[in-house]
Amino acid sequence: MHVLHGATGLPDAVIRDCVRAGIRKINFFSALLRTAMDQVRANGTRQDNDYLGFKQTLVAAWRDEIETQIRLYAGRD
Repeated sequence: MHVLHGATGLPDAVIRDCVRAGIRKINFFSALLRTAMDQVRANGTRQDNDYLGFKQTLVAAWRDEIETQIRLYAGRD
């Protein structure tokens, strides 16, 4: 199996080309870290300690990012 490491930041067209060329596993963890930091910054002014509420917000943002990547890799973007 061919693996693409470090796919975060690559243009969508390059990802599509890689999939067509036989790549079957694509690592994009940095994109999830960036999504998490975006959520931290967006919620940085909160004065409460609602960890579970923040966690739910973060998981929802991750889910959106992962679904976007799956659609792209499957050619359904």
